[in-house]
Amino acid sequence: LWYQRRVRDTPGGKTLKSSDTPSQAGHFGKHIITSGIESLYEGTTISHPKDNNPGKLQVLATSSDDHPVILYQDYSNTWPPAGRIVVDCAYTKLWHGWELPGNSRYITNMSVWLLGLDFRLARGYPVKGALNVLPVKHVWQYLHKGWNNYEDSASETVEEAYKKFLDGSGPATATVKSGFFEYEVNFQTHKQKNLSHPAHNVRDIRRSVLVH
Repeated sequence: LWYQRRVRDTPGGKTLKSSDTPSQAGHFGKHIITSGIESLYEGTTISHPKDNNPGKLQVLATSSDDHPVILYQDYSNTWPPAGRIVVDCAYTKLWHGWELPGNSRYITNMSVWLLGLDFRLARGYPVKGALNVLPVKHVWQYLHKGWNNYEDSASETVEEAYKKFLDGSGPATATVKSGFFEYEVNFQTHKQKNLSHPAHNVRDIRRSVLVH
């Protein structure tokens, strides 16, 4: 599920221009959704995200009144995977300005992008039907100024040990070398301890999922 609060009813009626800075008032960015469009009618009346905060969405266009007006989200690489979303804060363009600059092309582009055909073709998925199961890979990460991936070989070692812990055939701890150091990882406390460094630093760890 996804939620975003939108507020106000600001006047529009102007035309947005293509730009490399979609956060600039009166401009929209370059994307498959805006492919082939140089000018785009912004809408007659426009709402916007509360406090102009797009949250997890990316700003694709900013109204002439300097508020995010078109926002989007692409497929995520986290689990559970999130699909594509487009939020247009000026849906009045659909009946008060369909014939105005860029609108018909914009709606066509957006519809095709939401279908995810480029995503499917790039990965060899069928172009029709639901993607019920996406290929996933488990990776292990440690927390130090943000979440960082273990080296691939270390992550695979920890994953194998974790699966044995889950089915009861292995202990709650495992030893792994990543980079220059050797670590003890604890699957019950979700911590790693540096066995090589004199400080024996302890950091949080987590098991994450990447969607291919």
